[in-house]
Amino acid sequence: MQPLYIRNAESSVDRFVELEDGVMLESAQAVDCLDCEACLSAGIHSFRFIQEADSMLRLAILQGSFEFDADELDRNIKRLLTRWIARVERAFAWIERCQKNGYTLDNLAEFKICVAEVFAILNFDPDREMSEEFKRLRDKAVVEHRNGETVDCFSEDE
Repeated sequence: MQPLYIRNAESSVDRFVELEDGVMLESAQAVDCLDCEACLSAGIHSFRFIQEADSMLRLAILQGSFEFDADELDRNIKRLLTRWIARVERAFAWIERCQKNGYTLDNLAEFKICVAEVFAILNFDPDREMSEEFKRLRDKAVVEHRNGETVDCFSEDE
C-alpha cells in the first residue's frame, strides 16, 4: 500500500489533470467562438460595405457625376453578394457548434438580417414582384431621366 502522502498527491494530480483537460477544452471552445464572432462581424461589415458602394455609385450615376453602366453595376453587386452568400452554410455550421457549447454570439441576429437581405436581393425578380403599371412607370422615369426631362432632386449643397 502507498503512503497516504503519495495517495493524496496522486489524487491531487488526478484532479489537476481533469481540471486542466476541461479548461483547455473550454478555452479552445471560447477562442473558437470568439473567432466565430469576429467572422460574423467581418461578414456584417462586408455586406454593409457592398450596400454603401451600391448606394453611392447609384447616386453618382443619377447625379451624372459618374459614368458607369447601371446594368454592369447590378452584375458586379450580384457577383459580390453571390460570393458573400456562398460562405453562409459554413458560417451557420460554426454558429451551431458554438451554440451547442453554450456560447452566445452577440452579433448573430444582425448577421441573420444580412443573410436575409442578401437572399432577398439575389432572388428579387422584378417581372414577378412588380406590377406591370409600376414597371411601366419605372421605365418611363428612366427614359425621362436619360433625356434630361426630369428635375434635379439634389440641392447644390449635396
